Amino acid sequence: MSDALLSVRDLSVEFTTYGRTNKVLHNVSLDVPAHSQVALVGESGSGKTVTMKAIMGLLREPPAKVTSGRILYDGADLLTMAPSERLKLRGTGDVDGVPGPDEFAQPGLHYRRPDGHDPEICRQTPRAFPQWARAHGAGA
Repeated sequence: MSDALLSVRDLSVEFTTYGRTNKVLHNVSLDVPAHSQVALVGESGSGKTVTMKAIMGLLREPPAKVTSGRILYDGADLLTMAPSERLKLRGTGDVDGVPGPDEFAQPGLHYRRPDGHDPEICRQTPRAFPQWARAHGAGA
């Protein structure tokens, strides 16, 4: 077994709407090591949101359907886990401390670093994210 906290293997998702089925994710695999920050980047429509919603169990079925793959969180397969057990996992992990895109539009918000140090005030704009990420170890 790998040392990844989250391991996604060969994840495929399709949507069926108006009688047509479209395969939107094709064999996506990724690992997120414990105590790490990872960014999922790609072009518009490349499957970033569908991938994350599948991992979180937030895809509406139907029209969405995970057709293949495994999603392991701390060794537990999220795709075979009972919905009630999966729901208990939400909000139990560490928060990365990186503000979301909506929060960048609100200067002066306070963010707590994931290592527990004093809160920082980030007065950033969306254009400043790469500098903020480098300064906080979120980008390489």
